[in-house]
Amino acid sequence: MEPLFPHSLIVGILSLPGLVFFLFGIKEIIDEYRFKQEAILTKGVVVRAISSKYQSQSVESSGGTSGTTESAGGYLLLVEYTTSTGDIYSTKSKQTFGNIPETVTIGYSPNDATDIMVDGYYKSGNGKFYRLFLGFLLGVLPVLAYCFF
Repeated sequence: MEPLFPHSLIVGILSLPGLVFFLFGIKEIIDEYRFKQEAILTKGVVVRAISSKYQSQSVESSGGTSGTTESAGGYLLLVEYTTSTGDIYSTKSKQTFGNIPETVTIGYSPNDATDIMVDGYYKSGNGKFYRLFLGFLLGVLPVLAYCFF
């Protein structure tokens, strides 16, 4: 008796979310590459640092003492920068900084000065590589395994 659903259909349906992750990862890498090719670089002045702390946790030691700790997440920076046309923009960094610099390098799109990169960090940071890797494991690898084994 023939199975109700062929194995190829099951592999295809189960690997579809992984393939979507993989394609989004590739798209983000290409978008960042294109952005870096056309970005206009300028210096941004840090006007404020916003503390980015993780949630505090209760801690008890084996000696019977207890307390709370806060894991420092660094600082988000409020940065002002001037475009080549003389317009002044203010933005918050998307990545945290351990030390607070006085200036940072800003890259902005010539088409949209609010589309920015702060010190080499553009939109998703390393998230694109995680999506690419996860997509490869969950989407591409099962399809290749099905095709060749």
